[in-house]
Amino acid sequence: MYGVTGQNICYLSGGSTEAGGGRTRDLWSYSPATNITVYLGHFTQVTSGFDFHASWFVPWVGEDGAICVAGGIDLDSIPFSATQCYDLHTGTFNTPNADLG
Repeated sequence: MYGVTGQNICYLSGGSTEAGGGRTRDLWSYSPATNITVYLGHFTQVTSGFDFHASWFVPWVGEDGAICVAGGIDLDSIPFSATQCYDLHTGTFNTPNADLG
């Protein structure tokens, strides 16, 4: 079992602030046991956010796994092909494209 993820924590990312783009690049954790949401920071791949990206748990990145994002679009509806991961053990955002290419 992974240390951090074994604590029944949900990780939330995505959404949009406006149609066709938005500036949503934040990552949050949520504990159902305590009903507390914590802002963890934002993915740094793009400064304009990335609407409609995909995110998922990747167990092989870092000691406790990572939350990774890929794709999405910017404010001008230009698609991204980059990835970036948030290391759950260190609590840091890794360099874009370093973990998943």
